[in-house]
Amino acid sequence: MSSGRMRFRSAWVETGKGQAKSPWMAATGLYLLGYYGIARSEVYSIGQDRKTANVLFKDAVAMCRAAVPAAEGEEIDDDDTLENRGEVVIRGEGDNAWKIEHLETGSKFQALANGESISGPRPTAILADEIHEFKANDSIETWKRAIGKMPGDSIMILGTNTPAATQIVGNDYSEHYQRVVKGEVNDDEAFAFIARVCQQRGSATDLGWRLGLPVRQQHQDRDLRHQLLIVAFLPKQPGTHEHATSSQRLGSPPRARGRIARKSDVASKACFA
Repeated sequence: MSSGRMRFRSAWVETGKGQAKSPWMAATGLYLLGYYGIARSEVYSIGQDRKTANVLFKDAVAMCRAAVPAAEGEEIDDDDTLENRGEVVIRGEGDNAWKIEHLETGSKFQALANGESISGPRPTAILADEIHEFKANDSIETWKRAIGKMPGDSIMILGTNTPAATQIVGNDYSEHYQRVVKGEVNDDEAFAFIARVCQQRGSATDLGWRLGLPVRQQHQDRDLRHQLLIVAFLPKQPGTHEHATSSQRLGSPPRARGRIARKSDVASKACFA
């Protein structure tokens, strides 16, 4: 915006499994930790439990310990990492890392289990992964209120696989952000990217699944076709992905539920205005 603030205060990212949501959220968290220009930035990853919250956080730790990409024409130096440069300090050894600090800005990034609280948080970013696994939305709503109280830049990013019909929390948020994308809810500070199985094209076909798996590689195409052959001969069970995307069960028009949120749906909104 003209004030320099972020364009959005909340974001919903929903795709099939294995589409790099957690690494993307981790990288975004690191950027907002020390490279966006906010002094004493606080970034928290949250989940249904400590294990879930740590998935995203461990991706961030791995990025800090990985070689920094080299400039074009130069070789990668395996010892040139954010940690070795002294730009970040990782508290804890190996898999027991529990906090990332950016010393120059006095910022921190850490994982919190569902319901775990800290004193006087001032979050720049709340990264909630695997929303489809949440059994209650109490912690999400608590952190949302904390985001709302922040006077400057602050954002909550929610990432999830397409939730099953029985996963109430995930479906409630998914339904809300679908209404935002379709213009049924006027929330100008919310962004949504939703990639679901296309019911119109058949959920048991390769073409029908492509919209739910936007980050695809050649080996994924092969594995997907193998899985589709298996699915074709299995009886449909409640709680399966096909049930989760049933327009009759979830109460939305099939066409609206089974497609990617296209650019026209979000009115070509830029991240910064």
